Amino acid sequence: MPRAFDDEWSLNWFEDRLNGRNETFVCIAGICSDLGCKTVLDVGGGPGFMRRFLSTDIKLDVVDISPKIKLLGESLFSDVKFITGTIDDMDNSYDAVIAISVIEHMNGYQSFLTSAFKKANKVVVVAFRNGLDEKEKIQNYKRLRNYWDNKYSLPKLKDWIDSTLIPSRMEIIKVNVNRDYSPELVMVLYKE
Repeated sequence: MPRAFDDEWSLNWFEDRLNGRNETFVCIAGICSDLGCKTVLDVGGGPGFMRRFLSTDIKLDVVDISPKIKLLGESLFSDVKFITGTIDDMDNSYDAVIAISVIEHMNGYQSFLTSAFKKANKVVVVAFRNGLDEKEKIQNYKRLRNYWDNKYSLPKLKDWIDSTLIPSRMEIIKVNVNRDYSPELVMVLYKE
């Protein structure tokens, strides 16, 4: 049964979220290409827009919690495998596990990043906002009371990663986007 929030998501909604953020997708596609990734799992990847940026020789799977998004994605990209669920529902491992604008909507990043790190053979790439636009700040403040600042501050995130996941190398890339929250941060956790 579709969740209630499915009703707000449409192709236009996703296109609007992508608007002005092409450089983030280009950056992530470049990382996957440079590392020779052949399989990519896009967690919370919506209708699969990452397909527009990845080389066609890279197999892309998208896992998202919305059945409606799965149907939308399947109508757009026939070469992408769409799965309704979460990262913990995935049995396979992938060269790269990516998540774009997902981490800031979670109740905590530890469980997600632990799962992503286990499922990635080469790299985990997470893009998240360096801020929130005014509408989102107001909504999140009312709902979460400074949740963003308390849970997702970069120093706290880096400290937790260094002490728990222990990647071979970690890189934070600032990507300028034409959105209120520019720059977007792209965190790359290498497993080499």
